[in-house]
Amino acid sequence: MNMMMKKTALAVALGLALGLTACGGGGGGSASSGGTTPAPTPNPNQDVCNNIDGIQSYPLPNALKYSPATPDRIKAIPDGAYNTYCTNWGVDPKLGAFFKSQNKDPQNWMFLDLINAEYAYERGAKGAGVAIVISDNGIWQNHVELQGKVIEAWGKPAESGVPPYTYPAYAHGTGSASAAAGYTVGVASESALIDQANSGFRFVDTTNPKAKVYSLSVGWVDGYYDTFYNPQSRVNFIKNDMVMIQASGNDGGAMDELYPFMNNKPGYPMFDPDTKTRLIISGGTSAFDPDTPIYNHPGENVAYQQVFITSPVCGINVADYDPNDPTKVSTICGTSIATPTVSAVVAIVRGMYPSLSSEKVVKAIFQGANKSFTTMYSDNTCGKSKTANCGWYYFGHGLLDVKGAIMEAEKML
Repeated sequence: MNMMMKKTALAVALGLALGLTACGGGGGGSASSGGTTPAPTPNPNQDVCNNIDGIQSYPLPNALKYSPATPDRIKAIPDGAYNTYCTNWGVDPKLGAFFKSQNKDPQNWMFLDLINAEYAYERGAKGAGVAIVISDNGIWQNHVELQGKVIEAWGKPAESGVPPYTYPAYAHGTGSASAAAGYTVGVASESALIDQANSGFRFVDTTNPKAKVYSLSVGWVDGYYDTFYNPQSRVNFIKNDMVMIQASGNDGGAMDELYPFMNNKPGYPMFDPDTKTRLIISGGTSAFDPDTPIYNHPGENVAYQQVFITSPVCGINVADYDPNDPTKVSTICGTSIATPTVSAVVAIVRGMYPSLSSEKVVKAIFQGANKSFTTMYSDNTCGKSKTANCGWYYFGHGLLDVKGAIMEAEKML
C-alpha cells in the first residue's frame, strides 16, 4: 500500500519524552545511547478506539512534533495534551488476517504493513539459515518468544544504561533480541540468535558461519565502544562477511553535530575501507506517524546520510524481561528496537539470497528504502545551512522496506 495513503489513517500522538534514553548493553553509557524507553500508559479517561480488526487502542499523550523554529530538535507537547486521532491497525482486513495466520502479535500488524513485511512472508522468507548476533546486556532465553533461539552465547550479561534509566541484566537485550527474531513479535522469526553479552566493550567473538548480521543496540557514546577496539573482532567480522547495524541514539539531534569526534576516527567501521560498505546506522520513527522525525538523524554530513536508514518502530510489542512472567510483552520505543528490526530485514534478504555479499545486501537495503512516505525529500530548506535536503537530513535513505530490499537484491543475482 502506498505510504502516503497509509499515513492518512495512521495519525496519532506519540508518547515519548526526549532524553529518556539508555545504553544498550552493560557498562558505561550516556543519554546519547541507542536505548529503549517504555511507551506511556494509555489514559483510562480517553475514549477507546475500535477498528476494523477489533483491536482496542488509545490516543497517546505527549505528542512529539517537528518544530520549524528548532529544526534540529523535536519539541514535546506538554503532558496531558492528547491527539484526537486513533490508531488504525488493520489498514486492510485481508492483510490483518494474513498476519494473524502468520502468528504475528496484533500490536505489530500495522508496523509490519508499513515495512511491507508481507512481501517476504508470502514467499516463506523469515530469516531461516541466518544467525543474528545481538550485542547487548544479555538475552533471557526463558522467555517464550526466545526459547530455543540462542545457538551461541558469549560474554557476561550485565546491567546497562545510565541512572535513572538503567536496565537489569537481560532486560534490554531480551527486548532487542525479540524485535529481531521473536516468534510472534520478531520480524525475522526463523532466524537464530547469538548472544554477545557485554559489560562495556563490544566484540565480535563468534566465527559461526551462520552469523551474518551484527545488531548493535548502542548509540555513539565514546571511542571505546568501537566494536573493532579488539582487532580480532574485525577479523571475525570480515571473515564472516557480516553486516553491522548500529543504533543512532535517541536525543533527537543531528549526528554530525552530536558526535563530531566520529569525523576524525579512521578506525571506526564507517571509515574503514574494508568495512564501511557493510555498515548501516538505524534511526527510528513512530509506527503511528512515520514521517515525524523523532530520534537522532544524519544531519548535513553526507557520510552519515549514506549509511543511514529509518525504521518505524515506536508502538510495537517486544519481549519484556520479567523473571516471574516469561510471557510478558510490552510496547517499547527507541533506536535500540529500530536496530534489530533493520537487522531482521538484513537477515531475511541474506536468507533468501545467501550468495549475495554483505556489500550487495546493504546496497539492496538502501536502494529499496521507501521515500514516498514523506514530502521532505522535495524540501531543501533543512539544517543550519537551510539548504540541506530534508528527507536525507532526517531519514537518510528513507524508510525500511522489505519489498524494496528484496526486489533490489533480485537484480543483483
